Amino acid sequence: MSKIIGVDILAGASSQKGSASSKRFAAVVLEKGEIIESHNSISMRNLIRLCKQHDPKYLGVDNIFELEANSSRIIRFSSLLPLETKIVQVTGAPPDGFERLSRLARRHGIPYPSQHASPIQAAEIVARLADKSVGYILLPFEEETEVKISRAKAIGPGGWSQQRYSRRMRGEILTLTREIEKQLLDHKLDYDLEARKTEYGYDNASFRVYASRAAIRKVIKPFRGELSRVSVQPIRKKRLEFMPVQGGRSKIQAGVRRKSDRGLIVGIDPGPNTGIAILNFNGSILLVDSMRSAARGDIIRKITLHGDPTIIAADVTPPPDFVVKISKMLNTGLACPDRLYSSGEKSELVDNYTSNGTRVKGAHKRDALFGAIKAFNKYSDLFNRIDNSLSEPDELPLRNKVKQMIIKEELNIQDAIEEIKRRNVKVEPQEIKLEKEEELTENEQILTDKIDALKELSARQTTQIENLDDVNENLLSEIEQIKDENKSLKKRIDKITNKKSQELKRDRAIVTRDDELKFLRGRVKELDSELTKVKGIIADLKRMIVMNSNRIVVPMKVVYEFSREGIEKTIERMNIEAFDVILLVNSSGGGRKTAEMLIEREVKAVVCTEENISNRAMEAFIEANVPVLFQMHIRQIDDIAVAFFDELEQAIQSWEEQRKEIVNKKTESKLSTLIAEYQENRKQELNQIYQDERRGRQKPEPKQKVKVIESKDIDE
Repeated sequence: MSKIIGVDILAGASSQKGSASSKRFAAVVLEKGEIIESHNSISMRNLIRLCKQHDPKYLGVDNIFELEANSSRIIRFSSLLPLETKIVQVTGAPPDGFERLSRLARRHGIPYPSQHASPIQAAEIVARLADKSVGYILLPFEEETEVKISRAKAIGPGGWSQQRYSRRMRGEILTLTREIEKQLLDHKLDYDLEARKTEYGYDNASFRVYASRAAIRKVIKPFRGELSRVSVQPIRKKRLEFMPVQGGRSKIQAGVRRKSDRGLIVGIDPGPNTGIAILNFNGSILLVDSMRSAARGDIIRKITLHGDPTIIAADVTPPPDFVVKISKMLNTGLACPDRLYSSGEKSELVDNYTSNGTRVKGAHKRDALFGAIKAFNKYSDLFNRIDNSLSEPDELPLRNKVKQMIIKEELNIQDAIEEIKRRNVKVEPQEIKLEKEEELTENEQILTDKIDALKELSARQTTQIENLDDVNENLLSEIEQIKDENKSLKKRIDKITNKKSQELKRDRAIVTRDDELKFLRGRVKELDSELTKVKGIIADLKRMIVMNSNRIVVPMKVVYEFSREGIEKTIERMNIEAFDVILLVNSSGGGRKTAEMLIEREVKAVVCTEENISNRAMEAFIEANVPVLFQMHIRQIDDIAVAFFDELEQAIQSWEEQRKEIVNKKTESKLSTLIAEYQENRKQELNQIYQDERRGRQKPEPKQKVKVIESKDIDE
């Protein structure tokens, strides 16, 4: 026998008030009818630890809302318990009603104190009732489990290795997804896979497996690595459901009832946003909606609220696997168009069908409704024949069931009608006559009437609650629809804004491209012109090389500015060596120091295009015997210029003759200057000698005696 834990909340620690940490419970652990552990006051956290320590079969309570304040928190609490532990509410469940704990204890032979039971006593009674299979098991989760494969950490901004890191991460998620898919296939577990694909793998992936979490955990374990992680979580129910511990009816769901058993034609368009459209057998539209990231279980639950699905339809042929699986799960007929239809044809059919004012927004809803309409048109003749066959007033209720049977069980009309009539034969119960009716006393009769009135009131209130739940559900559905429409409008606005932005960007890009194209075309023309020029230069240089080798022309190195910087640039480009001929394009501005830079390089000659060289530079060239030539016939190509050999030699000879004349003139001028200076200096020297001799002949003047005054004279 398994262990059972019974709990009861302490007085003053209501789950409706305060935080989870403030709630305290009394707990009793029962094994084979004996108490092995008890706690007079235990926190919520320690209660969960106690369950994980003993791994009980049942966690018994007299009211599940003592654990948490609302349904969503109760479901969250259930997810923290061990996989095999079930919560049992021993006092009952809606709509079967509840019974007091004291009455249950006395009925099942469990001692109950004469006064109100303490929390620890109530916990023991709850545990013993759960041990006797009294109560209802809480079903917080669907028979579905979600397995998520995602990144272990955000990629975020990074350095050079960020892209390599993200590729590794996405590749590992892809590998894990394939491994998990193989495990599910090997164990024959039905699933749906939704993955976000990227260039190098999967960004994330999610399996919706149609099995319990306990079954999945035997196959797939949660995992967290350096790059990726795997989580296994059950799918929570939207409403609490209960199931009797001892069996009986399968499930009791709070507030949700199938509206009718009418047959449905359901169109489904799968995708990230799954479109759903529901028609009845008369062709009336019952629902057109869409669900984001919906699994088969979610879609089936939404469909079955409106009736019994009989035909599942797709808008394409062949139908998608997702639609085929739903059809097999619901055991329905499967319909699809005879060919593929374009978006325009689908819109036209839907618009014509909904011309009474129903508007269908969104491609997924339109495609789903298109599939349902095509299926209805396909079976409309069959439905008309069935209606004609069941035209009697008492046969009208059979039409829906006959249509469902013909489609699902593939029977002909007559056989289906006979089978339905056979199943609907009512067996009259035998009347049992009592030998003697017991007469009730007046008080008993009053109590019986009150009980009947209370039962009637309870039935009316139950019906009213169900109606209010339906209204609430419809309002919630409308709210969700409004939210979806709001989201779609926002997306549409964003799309239009993005479209306008993209158009502006495109226009700017076109203008920029045209400007670049115009510039590039101009540049191409310039380059073509330069290429032609360079080709001519190359041809000229080739001729110059030949002429230089035959001593017809002499190459010259070009200095554009007669300055220190200009000479250094030429040296950097082509170097200036001994016996080179230099061409000065602009010979102004340079002085003696600038000329000495060329003289130190022992150049053969300097050719000037203009006669504006400074006197200081000219004197330096003359002193160093470097010819400076003017008015030469020159051919210049970029940094290379040439002059005719004979003309250059003749100009150098002319320079030599001119230099000799200049030197001779300078020598004569210098000698004349020296003689004049000598004569002037000699004249001054002779004049000084004459003055000195004349002073020597004159007598010196007698000196006056100096009178000495003594101190006594001063006193006197």
